[in-house]
Amino acid sequence: MTAESSKPDPAPVWYRRLILNSISSALCASLPVPLLDEHLLKLLRRRMTRELADDAGTWLSDDEVEILSGTAPRSGWGCVLGVLFAISFKVAAKLIRRVYRTIFFWLLLKDASEAASKTFHEGYLLRRGFEETEGYVDAPSLRSRVEQVCSEVDTRPFQRLFKESLRGVGWLFRHGGRLLLRLRPGRSDSEKRQLVDDEVDEGIVDRLLRQLTADSSYLRSLDRAWEDMSGDADEPPMTPPPASEGVHA
Repeated sequence: MTAESSKPDPAPVWYRRLILNSISSALCASLPVPLLDEHLLKLLRRRMTRELADDAGTWLSDDEVEILSGTAPRSGWGCVLGVLFAISFKVAAKLIRRVYRTIFFWLLLKDASEAASKTFHEGYLLRRGFEETEGYVDAPSLRSRVEQVCSEVDTRPFQRLFKESLRGVGWLFRHGGRLLLRLRPGRSDSEKRQLVDDEVDEGIVDRLLRQLTADSSYLRSLDRAWEDMSGDADEPPMTPPPASEGVHA
């Protein structure tokens, strides 16, 4: 196989960016610092939502971005309890690491794969929604449709492909540790997002892209689930176009 033929097929810019955001989400979820991981995930998912909407020609207000990305601020006891649970979970994870190293590795990879999966599936379905809205979007309604489809589809195939692309937890440890050292106080939100992106090398993006391309039946099943929810089974699936129509990011 020549060097040229071993390269992954070009993909649409929005699709490659979605995969990058998914892997970046996994890296953020692996950080052992309470609240910092969730803060970074919110920044990434809001940016992803804005990018997908802009690419589809859909204008969104800041409030609509928060609703569609699932990061709208919560208030009351639900928010307080959520914060307390996040801190307690991180502390418990550290204790588990000291006692059961193998279990900790498994939990770390599980958290990372679930975060990547959530970002990928929500982003992919948001893109479908933006394509249908033709410039105008009912944010609460679209968010509800995305959440319902995500609750009904089996995301384990994507998580398996992600883990195979990652090739173990070593990458999370190396790049997560380096990211923590670079996240000095005073960084702006845009700087934080860029630092996360800088830790994701193109090799992992290419591997996951190849895995998803090879298992195209998974995206087709996701398309069908969206069509069933929208009641428009005659609409053609939005599976990314073939290589000849793609563009490198």
